[in-house]
Amino acid sequence: MKRHQEFLAMTVIRNIMLLVFTAMLGVAVLGGTSLYLADEINTSASYANVNTVPSLLEIDRVAAAFADLHTLEWQRLNASDKNLFPGYPDSVAQNLGAIGKALDHYQAELTSDDHDASLLKQLQGHIGEFAAMQAHFDRLIDSGDQASARTLIETSQPLQSTTMKAIGDLREYNLELGRKGQLLATATEKNARSIILLVSGLTLLATVL
Repeated sequence: MKRHQEFLAMTVIRNIMLLVFTAMLGVAVLGGTSLYLADEINTSASYANVNTVPSLLEIDRVAAAFADLHTLEWQRLNASDKNLFPGYPDSVAQNLGAIGKALDHYQAELTSDDHDASLLKQLQGHIGEFAAMQAHFDRLIDSGDQASARTLIETSQPLQSTTMKAIGDLREYNLELGRKGQLLATATEKNARSIILLVSGLTLLATVL
């Protein structure tokens, strides 16, 4: 009789220990899963702040500086004497420098994938062509050949349009990446709820059984 009671007592203790272990294991799994999923959600949701917004800012700097260069060309062309536009060389250098700095930063820290890198490379190629055209324009203006300078601007319109399109393509791709990041964060959050409920249910079931 005494042995039977001892056996029952040991069985109860084992069951209690198993129950406690199961509960602790469930809590640990639930906690680990929650932390992992929270990190995934945060990574996806923060993509816009970490990459998309800075990328768009750099792209917009390039677009603004490029537009300024085009405006400066016409202003310089319409100035009969370079003394009427003394700040022209510095303005051109400043805008070209701003474009170079923005694209270098983008390439070094903000490129997301191979397609993004390809779009950037195309834009850099167009900017290089435009810079060469800009230098040619400046030489014509400095030599007093305004007619040739005007012709050069007019014939370079396709290059300017192509460059603006390349800027637009890069911008649109970054917006697309931002939208995908937000959708991924929403989907991950939804899956997280389902997984947490599943783990909680399995923990409860194991405890009851």
